Amino acid sequence: DLGDYGDVENPWVIYDGQLFKMWYTKETGQPYEHQIHFATSLDGVSWTPQGVVLDMGVPGSWDDGAVFWPAVIFNGTTYKMWYGGHARSPPYRGSFGYATSSEGIHWTKYEANPVLSPGGNGGWDDWSIASPPKSDLQRNTLHNVVQCAGSTLRPYKDGCCHLC
Repeated sequence: DLGDYGDVENPWVIYDGQLFKMWYTKETGQPYEHQIHFATSLDGVSWTPQGVVLDMGVPGSWDDGAVFWPAVIFNGTTYKMWYGGHARSPPYRGSFGYATSSEGIHWTKYEANPVLSPGGNGGWDDWSIASPPKSDLQRNTLHNVVQCAGSTLRPYKDGCCHLC
């Protein structure tokens, strides 16, 4: 049981030939606070939760309000995760961070995070990075179709970047 309906969001699944591995967003119980959890399955249907694997950042960091939208690839030696996050305090501008792990459970956040942030200066992407990455599993890369808003009043606009 991964939680009540609405608690589990944005699953990302990798099958390693023996085990399905899923990273997903889950609410902490506080409004708008999210963590990234991990679960495993032998059949892709019944899942065993393993708990939080990526937590919100330390107070005052860019991701101290939430981490979400995990996207994970495995290159044969290292798991690489790109994830969304935002600060606890306004203006809650979403950005993307990067973390690595040898086994997909214990993650080290990249010291120079965030790796993708809003552009600022009134550009099309000056408000928030607002959509999860999409994978190209044959090339073991991630591409991000970025949905960003120029301000809280402007409609979302699309852009694209190559993350790895």
